[in-house]
Amino acid sequence: MCFCSKIFKRTTSDEDFDRKLASLQQDEGMPDGTNEKARERLKIDHNSFFSTFPRHNVEKGYLKKLGMTKQELYRIKASWKAVHRAVATAGLEMFVIAFMRDREMMQFFVKHGMLVSEEMDKHDDLRENAKLQKHAEGVMRVLDNIILNIDNEKKVHSLLQVNACRHRKFNGFKQEFFW
Repeated sequence: MCFCSKIFKRTTSDEDFDRKLASLQQDEGMPDGTNEKARERLKIDHNSFFSTFPRHNVEKGYLKKLGMTKQELYRIKASWKAVHRAVATAGLEMFVIAFMRDREMMQFFVKHGMLVSEEMDKHDDLRENAKLQKHAEGVMRVLDNIILNIDNEKKVHSLLQVNACRHRKFNGFKQEFFW
């Protein structure tokens, strides 16, 4: 069973769940959606980003879990440079493509007020949607942070857990939306 499958199985009460999520957010300095100072703390020093790889202290057990070699981790970080330069644009395009492939995912965004139904068949309207732009940029910031820390199993696990827990709160969310 994959990590996300485990996260999406609710085993605690709502109050317990919210307390754990708040604790994770606080531990990781993750924004809660309203705290701009937390968002500022999350901004990565992008100059140091590219000086962090290749790191050779990755545990073999973690590499085995990922099914990767150290060289492959290096390649991921190195190839991320192109995406990193335009994360907001890349994120928006990622969602436009995802919506074209998965209408159910697009309907989910309509249901939760991120899109209006008139935008569903117009790619340019999707690209101009401020809510979608903001969400796409946030998703890409998380991915950026994961790639930055890909050789840190604990950090990656925590980032994935916080984001899985956030999405689990939305009625109708499917883990398949995470691809």
